[in-house]
Amino acid sequence: MSSYRDINYAIRPAKNIERKMLSELFQRLIFIDKLENYRYIGFGSTYFSDFEIFHRNLNISKMISIEGNGTDKLRFKFNRAFSCIDIKFFQSDIILPKLKYQEKDIIWLDYDKALKESIFNDIDTVVSKVQPGSVILISTNVETPRFPLCEKEKKDPKIRKEKTIQGLEQLNLSLGNKLNIKDEISPKNESSILKGWNFAKKCRELIDNQIKYSLSCREIAEKRNLKYQQLFNFHYDDDARMLTVGGIILDSETNEKATRCNFSDLHFFRDDERVYYIDPPNLTYREIKYLNKYMSLNNINKIPRDDADNEIDKIVPMKDIEKFQKIYRYFPTFSESNL
Repeated sequence: MSSYRDINYAIRPAKNIERKMLSELFQRLIFIDKLENYRYIGFGSTYFSDFEIFHRNLNISKMISIEGNGTDKLRFKFNRAFSCIDIKFFQSDIILPKLKYQEKDIIWLDYDKALKESIFNDIDTVVSKVQPGSVILISTNVETPRFPLCEKEKKDPKIRKEKTIQGLEQLNLSLGNKLNIKDEISPKNESSILKGWNFAKKCRELIDNQIKYSLSCREIAEKRNLKYQQLFNFHYDDDARMLTVGGIILDSETNEKATRCNFSDLHFFRDDERVYYIDPPNLTYREIKYLNKYMSLNNINKIPRDDADNEIDKIVPMKDIEKFQKIYRYFPTFSESNL
């Protein structure tokens, strides 16, 4: 079953915020090249949400949507947001190697499944082919690995451990044997992928390693200096824990231009393992409308009382106000309307 039937990608709050943050950073690529000279490649699904925002905000009209589901072609074509979107029906590992990479690209490999070896192959393909000045992003499901046990198995520590090892062995196989299983099951290992968001951190590390390895191979083959600068490291949790990580491929010419982009001025810029966690608070429309007026204040403790002379933190928890202030410019407002 295709995930687009289960999830409306257009209205996931954190995903919505992420798109707007990406769009804001992409606007700074103007110092490298005209935005309309870029091509966007993504996985549009039936909603084409990222295509909508990038076409409208960046004036990109060269767009390719890769769709692995070939059984609903009419539905995808019907929902295509703009005629400039070229939908290519087949899996990404078939389509990406066939594309010509003659212009600068923004490529968002937005997977809804967990990291696996075929994703590393896709990363290798695009890193090996894109023009300098291109941006590459990878999104993947990073739910903490869990291995199903029946009630009897849960009560037996030995069986529990055996099942965990078996599950990790399967996971390791799908990741191209990049895990140390003995280390992962050690109770003393606080960075084990079986704990908290550690699997997300491991996935970022593996993706980063793949990008740098593919780029080093390309440098040798082309005999020129290239580098990868990470720009994003997002974690968020709409319906599942997700990671989005990526950055820009540069040569000597584009590297000099990229310094004028001032990517690091953006509060969500991340060029290492540090995480920007997109964590939107649950607020009512009335709360959002009231808070929006005062989010530009340096000190949110100066937000005035409401019409009934109540302090705002007596209505909305201060931790939610603090969360909102970080992302209010990107915060989605969904409402019912007749279009």
